[in-house]
Formats: sequence, C-alpha cells, structure tokens
Amino acid sequence: MIYGFLHAEPSGVIAIDQTGGVKLAATRLYVYLEVETETLYLLTLGDKSTQKDDIKDCKSFVKQIKDDPDDGGIEDHENNEDDDEGDG
Repeated sequence: MIYGFLHAEPSGVIAIDQTGGVKLAATRLYVYLEVETETLYLLTLGDKSTQKDDIKDCKSFVKQIKDDPDDGGIEDHENNEDDDEGDG
C-alpha cells in the first residue's frame, strides 16, 4: 500500500481505490506514471469482480507504452492511409 487509497500493482501500475456509499461497489482507477515525460496514463477502471483481468490488461498496456514511448504504444487510427475520408 502506498497511501491509504493508493495501491501498488505489478509493472509500476497504481490502483486508486474509491469506496462509495452503502449500495455502491468499490471502484478502482488504474494509472501509470511515466516520470521522464511527466505523463499520467489512465489505463482502465474496474471493480473487485474485474480486478484480475484489469491488472492483466494494465500490465499489457504498460508494456506497450514502454515498447514505444514516442506514441505511448497507442496506434493512431485517425491518420490511417486507407481512410477514404475527404477524398471526394
């Protein structure tokens, strides 16, 4: 545990816990901070029932970010050369 509602997860991921009222499910926001670029990545949001898959997904997202730090490992679908938008 980092600080009360912050929890360290594998691959440098931090889980931010939110506990709600009587009928609200506890929710976690998973983030990854890249210190060198001062970038905070919001990875996914989940609850206790999805925690195992959420952490697995987060580890994959962080690997993508580390493998290609110039674009955060995210494909740019807006500049797809096969896009016919505007050809007309």
